[in-house]
Amino acid sequence: MFKFKKKIRTGKWFVYLLLMLFSTGHVWAETKGEKININAKNISLYQAFKQLENKYSYIIAYDQSKVDDALIIDVELTNADIEKVMDELLKTTTFSYKIYDKHIVIKNNPAHQTSQSDEEKITIKGKITDEKGEPLPFCNVYIENTT
Repeated sequence: MFKFKKKIRTGKWFVYLLLMLFSTGHVWAETKGEKININAKNISLYQAFKQLENKYSYIIAYDQSKVDDALIIDVELTNADIEKVMDELLKTTTFSYKIYDKHIVIKNNPAHQTSQSDEEKITIKGKITDEKGEPLPFCNVYIENTT
């Protein structure tokens, strides 16, 4: 009789485990397949994030002091997935994002800044020498206020 009860308890745990796995898969599939419609003119990035949070139940984490309220965007997307929406919202910023189910983490990515146009780029060539005209080995030239 003792072995029979133990098997029943083990069987219940197995059933609970299976139910949890199937329900999690359903949530994941629902999140991945969700289509978003957004049509906003002259709104801030902050307002666009709030719209996604309220209408589509996403939780967006970001440093509010880094999100510039003065940045005004226009976005019009129909039946788009969340990746497309986030790409469109952040395309003119230095922000990047990572999506974890219904959670989106926004971070500032300075390496993602827009580069100078070809007309603004210049090439500087030369040789660094001492006062006798001898080349100085292992020298570098840096231009201030550049990366």
